Order: sequence, then structure tokens, then C-alpha cells
Amino acid sequence: MPRPRDVILVAFEGPDRYSFVGGLATRMNDLAQALVARGHRVRHIFMGDPHLAATEVRLDGRLVLERWSQWISAHHPTEVYDGEEGKRADLTASVPAHLVEDIVAPAAAEGRRVSILFEDWQTAHAAIATHQLLSARGLRSAATLLWNSNNRPSRARSTPHDAAQGRRTGRAHPRGGA
Repeated sequence: MPRPRDVILVAFEGPDRYSFVGGLATRMNDLAQALVARGHRVRHIFMGDPHLAATEVRLDGRLVLERWSQWISAHHPTEVYDGEEGKRADLTASVPAHLVEDIVAPAAAEGRRVSILFEDWQTAHAAIATHQLLSARGLRSAATLLWNSNNRPSRARSTPHDAAQGRRTGRAHPRGGA
């Protein structure tokens, strides 16, 4: 059996009723369970219910749920995609530093490598910012970054390719500007 890894799943959807909309939540929840069953440590970062704990530990500590942007979700109580643009901006602005400083750096100090899966178009800018921050901190080799999307963003939004090229499409760029 391969050596257990630290696996981070970053997506809008998750196991909470608030953030369980459909296929993405099912995929992320099933993937988390399968990875834990194979001995990996999994952390799932998602837009969670604002009324639940920000962090929840399950399965004897092998699965950690992190409900992100709860302060925004509190103003958008309908479901995970209510207030989507603000949540996406918050995810992009805050998750990369959390991943690098609180997860990858300590794991690297212990000789562990971290795999991070960013799921769907809303996480593209966060994936790029995480790559940039890892590189700046000399930790790029301590993490494997993966990005997957089953949905294409509307033409009014930046695509991952646009973000990687630093292009602007009329919406606010994650680092500022128009």
C-alpha cells in the first residue's frame, strides 16, 4: 500500500445540506471517503453552512471539514451558490495562504508531500494563487496541485487560461483592478 498522503479537496460544494447541490458535492464527498478508506488524511475545504462549526473532525481525525466563507454565507442563506461571486473572491484571497502556511509548510517540515485538488471553475484563481505562493516560499516541490472543472464559466467571467495569462475580462481581478 502506498504511503499515506495529506490530500486537500477545495470546492464550493460539500457535505452540508447548505452546500450539497448535486454532482459536485457527491463527487467530493465520495472521493474524500474513498481516500480516507485507503489510509490518506483528507481535508475538505468548501463553502459550508454558516450555522455549523467552522472546522469539524470526522473518522478519527482522518477527515477534516473546513467550512469556508461562513461570514458571507450568513448573508446569503439560501444555498452555496447564493452570493457566489463574493465567496469566490474570498476563497481566492484567503485559501492560498491557509494552504501554504497552515498545511503545506508544516507537512514539508515533517517530510510529507501534500496533494491539493481544486474542483470546478470557481477555484481556478485560488489554484493559481496557491502555485504562486508555494513558488515564492520555496515550497512548490512539497505539493502536487490539480485542477478539474466539469463546467465552463460564462463568457463574462475569467477562465483559468485568462487568469494564468493575467488577462482581465471586465470583472475584478483576484489581485485587484478591473
